[in-house]
Amino acid sequence: MCGIAGGINTGIREDSASVILAGLHHRGPDDSGTYFYQNLWLGNTRLSIRDLSAAGHQPMFADEGQLALVYNGELYNQDEVRTELRQLGRSFHSECDTETLLQAYCAWGIACLNKLKGDFAFALHDRRRNVLLLARDPMGVKPLYYYRKGQQFLFASELKAITGLKEIDYRLAPEVFRSFLLYQYCTSADTPFHFFKKLLPGHLIEVNLDEPNQAEPQAYYSLNFDKAPALAAPNNFEAALDALLTRTVQAQLASDVPVGIALSGGLDSSLLAAYMRKVAPEQEFQAFTINTGKGMKAEGFDDDIGFARQVAGLVNMPLQEIAARPFSAQDLDAMIWTLDEPQADPAAFYLGNMAQAAAQNGIKVMLGGTGADDIFSGYRRHQALNYLSLQQKVPKTFFRVGSRVAATFLPPAIARRVSKFAQLAGCSTQEALIQLHFWQQPERVAGLFRTGPGWETDKQWAFEPFKTLLENYSGSELLDQMLYLEQKCFLPQHNFAYLDKMSMAHSVELRVPYAAKAIVNFANALPVAMKLKGNTTKFILRQVARNYLPETVISRRKTGFGAPLRTWMQGSMKELIQQRLLDESFYRWDIFDKRAVVQLMADNDRRGRDESYTLFSLLAIESWLRQFGR
Repeated sequence: MCGIAGGINTGIREDSASVILAGLHHRGPDDSGTYFYQNLWLGNTRLSIRDLSAAGHQPMFADEGQLALVYNGELYNQDEVRTELRQLGRSFHSECDTETLLQAYCAWGIACLNKLKGDFAFALHDRRRNVLLLARDPMGVKPLYYYRKGQQFLFASELKAITGLKEIDYRLAPEVFRSFLLYQYCTSADTPFHFFKKLLPGHLIEVNLDEPNQAEPQAYYSLNFDKAPALAAPNNFEAALDALLTRTVQAQLASDVPVGIALSGGLDSSLLAAYMRKVAPEQEFQAFTINTGKGMKAEGFDDDIGFARQVAGLVNMPLQEIAARPFSAQDLDAMIWTLDEPQADPAAFYLGNMAQAAAQNGIKVMLGGTGADDIFSGYRRHQALNYLSLQQKVPKTFFRVGSRVAATFLPPAIARRVSKFAQLAGCSTQEALIQLHFWQQPERVAGLFRTGPGWETDKQWAFEPFKTLLENYSGSELLDQMLYLEQKCFLPQHNFAYLDKMSMAHSVELRVPYAAKAIVNFANALPVAMKLKGNTTKFILRQVARNYLPETVISRRKTGFGAPLRTWMQGSMKELIQQRLLDESFYRWDIFDKRAVVQLMADNDRRGRDESYTLFSLLAIESWLRQFGR
């Protein structure tokens, strides 16, 4: 894994390029390089994982210097692609997949993207066509930001690397903060800066060096939920998935440096650990987990640590337990700086703790179970789909009363879920499906802003992004519609966004086998009952797991990978809320209404009200504005 950056018509030379690459040093501490050609420059910082020699230096060139590549990623089908390329007469001088990608482009051009299986973001200068090609992997595991205004074009693996430059328009897009408050992430390519965007998963952008302002992103990969192939050739789906997971884990263990695993003790990471031991019975692996103590009880979850210990013993992997600690103001600011965006998920903090521990133990590669919930159906909101018909039949009054009773007598975490379901009353099926993704009600979010005509009364702004996405989905199954939204938005824009940056902040590459293109395509083609059967989530994955794991792990209640946020907000972080959300500097941006924020804080102190995540989101936005705002 690496960091990449570059630009067109930026005026950047060696000295300023070195400053940008210094901002990406954590992504690639082993090597760095730059390339300049007319009005273009490219840069790379390298984290050596495969072929640790100087042969992997970037930028890498081909066809007598006509092609120059900077690349961040891993190709897991390198051997397969190289075999095909050798048959076409192509030769290789290293074992790096950077060279594999470069030679694949030489042979097939842009069509090579459909042959690659891996996680990547890259920039390739093709002198012959006078273009700069940028591309991002199909599921969005690797990040890529770009800036475009007039004749200027900039890109980098991380936003922070290119936000210190002069003569750049840092105009804010405050409406984007609505998304971070409503969903905890931005559903689109937008960032809080108007002229900075994210290249979406499965997209490429070709930039002509003479006309960079004409470049527009385009998709080269689309999610496919067509059931016809699976139905036309019925087979043992469980055996097929077992074989597919075996091959995928084996491919993703390819590394010339030590490998570990982020082991939560949940089904997904536990099954990965079992496959790691299956395909590499003699290899040494190190497992890492977070011990939250009893803190997650307040969040409505069970403690993971006992299961993590059980699985580590079963697969014979030493387990390092990282003790959870209170979250401080410094932790918040460091997390938001690392994430580039105001993502308010404390899970990112703990992921960073695990990556730090891995790095201190000499581990440069880790596997993680992220993605299984979004692909095989593992969230409570998926289970809620079973009850939408009931919600549409029962009078709204019943839900309102039930919500008030829950707020009075049930723990805050449970009361919040009851209230969330109650708010679906009267929604259309599609709106209910979308609203299950909300962390706050749209009118409550809109009321926090100083401006926003129509936001408070017309809630369509909250539904529009997902409604637009669903226009491109043709299936009729509600669960597949939900999974389509998970894979288009929540997985890349939230989970993978923090997973990549928090691990790479410590120069650790975190791989996610469940998001492999072959597994995604297989899962999306399955009948929905193989994923959610009644109230049993990830049904087929649990069936496969019975070959490897004890029933106590397979059938345990789901625990989200998170932190005791509600406890923090009522304890160690309460003073921080007062300090930052009441400070006038937060309101100088003329974005938020102080009276509304004060009311939100008061509501959170009332019995039966839980505004923890909204307050944490506001803290994240305040931290982002202070660190990134201009």
